[in-house]
Amino acid sequence: MKFFNPVLSLAVLAGTFCFVSCSSEDDEPEVPEPTKDYKVQLTLTDNGFDLGSGQSLATPATAGDKAGLFVVDNGTLVASNVELTYDGTVWSADETVPATGTHYFVYKPFKSDATSKVTASATNATDFFSGVVDAYAKPDNNQTSIETSVLPFDVTYASAAVTASKADITEDLKLAATATHALAITSWELPGGTTYTTSSGFAYSTPGGAKATAVKVGSATVTPCTIDGAMAYFHKAGGTDKLTVEYTLNGQASSTDLALDAAAGTRSHKVIGNGTTNGGKRELTVGDLYYRDGSVLPVEKLTEMTTAPEGVAGVIFCTDPSRFSAEEKDLLGEVHALVISAKMGDVNGRTYLPWNDTYRISDGEGYPDRNDETVENDKYPGLTLPILVE
Repeated sequence: MKFFNPVLSLAVLAGTFCFVSCSSEDDEPEVPEPTKDYKVQLTLTDNGFDLGSGQSLATPATAGDKAGLFVVDNGTLVASNVELTYDGTVWSADETVPATGTHYFVYKPFKSDATSKVTASATNATDFFSGVVDAYAKPDNNQTSIETSVLPFDVTYASAAVTASKADITEDLKLAATATHALAITSWELPGGTTYTTSSGFAYSTPGGAKATAVKVGSATVTPCTIDGAMAYFHKAGGTDKLTVEYTLNGQASSTDLALDAAAGTRSHKVIGNGTTNGGKRELTVGDLYYRDGSVLPVEKLTEMTTAPEGVAGVIFCTDPSRFSAEEKDLLGEVHALVISAKMGDVNGRTYLPWNDTYRISDGEGYPDRNDETVENDKYPGLTLPILVE
């Protein structure tokens, strides 16, 4: 005979319910914490170009400059080309980025198409930005102005590090990085002569040394800049090109090839032949002789000579920048000094013309031998010049 035990049935049912309920709670998947994005504050150190011997060429950022930031999480871009703006102290952006990246890569100057040129799988900044460097690190071959024809075409890049633990990040993601330059510098000195450098960085040499007649990379002509009194050329590091320097010395034409082998962000200095003598710092001075080949003979050297070397083009008569007019700067570019010509052209049958502090009145006005002492040219303040009549 079978008996129904309600107490036992309820206990079994309760146990079954408890088992099912407990099992359901244990099997629920964990819900990940929602990720939070943060505003960026980047401190970017740029040590410039290493010139050797403890010297460097500074390339400081200015307020308003733009940079780009990439955040990579295990080979996947989670923030692409976030535009950063420099305020004079730090680089920041309105756009937020996640703090979960495994790598933070930054570069400047900002390029809108940089995302298509980076390598997301790279684990270092050099490999990550190799496509950006190939596309944009191309300085102009006319490098007379480092500020306008070189630095805008340089690319600097870095791998940034988070400067605070995740628990300490509240509103801003603070990053720090030290930039690497994509460009390098090759400089050289020609044999013979003495080289001087002014306080503004302008370099000049005395007569008798070798004079460059052409500088080329392949078939392209290069106009080098001047660094520490030496001619210099900025180029992309790691290339295989050579620089050909053509020059004359004592009437003999020569040329030499220089390997462009400087490492990124550094300078490689080459000495051709015996090089030049470094005369140190010296300002251009009134009375210095200026030669047709661009060399300058210091006025104090003239006391040691009975005859100055041939080839004089003129005499420096003004070295005061406040006396250089806007028209002269527009015509000549960067003005270092003004020179009186050593020989005038033919003027009314004469090959000389006396310099004076007034203007001659032209023959056409009926006063062939008189000076007008009331005229001063506004283009050349404080200076009056004779009128030349061909």
